[in-house]
Amino acid sequence: MAPFLYPPSIFIVFFSSLYYFISHITERGVMSYKVYARRFRPVGFEEVIGQEHVVETLKRALQKQSVAHAYVFCGTRGVGKTSMARILAKALNCDSGPTDTPCGVCPSCTAIAAGNSFDVVEVDGASNNGVEQIRDLRDSVAYGTYEGKYKVYVIDEVHMLSRGAFNAFLKTLEEPPERVVFVLATTEPHKIPDTILSRCQRFDFKALSTKALQTHLEDLCTQEDIPFERDAISLIAKKAQGSVRDSLSLLEQCYAFSAKGLTRDSVACALGVIADDVYGAILSAVSKRSAETALEELQAVLDAGYNLKEFVLGFMEYLRRILCNYVQDTTFSYLSFRQGDILRCIELLRQCEFDMQRSSLPDFQVELTVIKMCSLDTLITLEDLLQQGQDHTAPTVHHKEESIPSVGSKAEKDVSPQVKKEERAVASETTYTPAPIPPDEAREVAEERVPCEAEEPAETTEASHAMEHGVYTPDNHEKAQVFWREFLQFASNKKPVMGAWLELGRVIAFTENSIDVRFSPMHSFQQMELANPKNRAVLEELLREYSGSALTLHITTEAEVPQDSSAPPVSEESGDSTGGEPVYTGHEASLQDEVAREPIIKDVLELFDGELL
Repeated sequence: MAPFLYPPSIFIVFFSSLYYFISHITERGVMSYKVYARRFRPVGFEEVIGQEHVVETLKRALQKQSVAHAYVFCGTRGVGKTSMARILAKALNCDSGPTDTPCGVCPSCTAIAAGNSFDVVEVDGASNNGVEQIRDLRDSVAYGTYEGKYKVYVIDEVHMLSRGAFNAFLKTLEEPPERVVFVLATTEPHKIPDTILSRCQRFDFKALSTKALQTHLEDLCTQEDIPFERDAISLIAKKAQGSVRDSLSLLEQCYAFSAKGLTRDSVACALGVIADDVYGAILSAVSKRSAETALEELQAVLDAGYNLKEFVLGFMEYLRRILCNYVQDTTFSYLSFRQGDILRCIELLRQCEFDMQRSSLPDFQVELTVIKMCSLDTLITLEDLLQQGQDHTAPTVHHKEESIPSVGSKAEKDVSPQVKKEERAVASETTYTPAPIPPDEAREVAEERVPCEAEEPAETTEASHAMEHGVYTPDNHEKAQVFWREFLQFASNKKPVMGAWLELGRVIAFTENSIDVRFSPMHSFQQMELANPKNRAVLEELLREYSGSALTLHITTEAEVPQDSSAPPVSEESGDSTGGEPVYTGHEASLQDEVAREPIIKDVLELFDGELL
């Protein structure tokens, strides 16, 4: 053989061997495997799940021969946008089409299903987002179809096109050639110019519900003879967050991990899902105010290598289920938590998730949140206080009975003034003898606490409520706590969101005309919302409705000082107001003592030689 024939011969032998190798391994099934997301991809309108509004509209348009020249398919990932575009292309180019039931066996349908049809052009908008690429596409539109009836252009992630590309595409989209259909798919329709959207028919694809995904996955497992537990499939469906493609990928991953079918434990291990028992143990420690136990449980989660964001989101989902039980069943009870306690825990976790995104120490943010949850005061309802007053006769209990607000309590309204006087007489016999007080102050106290017999019962209740609860001094600390907790419960029932936000603040001063509520800088958003004149007016109206008197709310942060003549500053030495009217400050002092006793706070103060302000 001549020497000049050697290079071509080597080239032919090399590619012949490569072709034989690829054919051989393909026949053995090494490269013929398809992942579940491609294998179970819908090929007809009847196989699309969860998008009935899109399917019915397109089918009716095909039946009436009124197919539009441009569509925009919007929706989250994995809900069938591109699959629907291919099905529409089949329906238009089928040998029996346009039809709403493509055969799937004709040359056009098989070519589109295989992805090698010359009449269906799929363009990736993320990588072909320039003006030059759009100009090439515009030039190709002028050519006719190859073997089908319509030429379909599918532009995926169209929102990634540049402004110049959109401008270059605008005229072609408005007046395309005959038998050309554009399908624009996107997950972010707000990034598409209005001039483009106004020239298309828009379809919003919905994220599937957990129940619909679970039913779909169970049908596939039954079809493929995959043993499964319903709890395991439910866990996969929840993890997919409404995406069919994600659910199929997770199902395939979990089945590859599991040796004996899909069980809940194997799926949780494969997906890194934290068991509900972990959240239950932490909540149990929170209910007992045991920060040490709660931190130990949290450390076990960290040592296991779980993702902290997944932990926080899972904890919020766990609390959401508990909260739903409280809402659906008024007799439901979980440990010692009230509905307001669960709301405050969710708010703390929501704030933690936000802070973790900006923090270089996300684990420290989670630990702080758990400690805050353990430091929350338990809300006490009016019914519990009434029951305690009926079960006990100790002097302190009689003091609590006097502090129960009379407005809003049906039992209190039915009691005559004479009976009230008798109850107070019994309480005065069982309580300790106070220290002597000046005659003027004694006369004022008597006028506040003893109602006039000639007045009507309901009027006495409403008129005396503000006087009984309007002024607080350090010696009636418990009375102030009861009033504020009951008002928070009252506000939460009327305005749940405002009530939950108000629970994050603390009362630092309380006079007969005003209440000062202070928020930490961490809750500055809630403080600004509640300090809004419109929202504050709603809260003051709730206060008036509850107490029977007009009280002014001062809502500030720790960096602010309320400026109001009715709520003068507190003296650091005595805790009394400088204006001569007593104010309530004992709760603030007790909170500082409680914070100062925390081990972590002690360590920080010793380490940095600081002091608690």
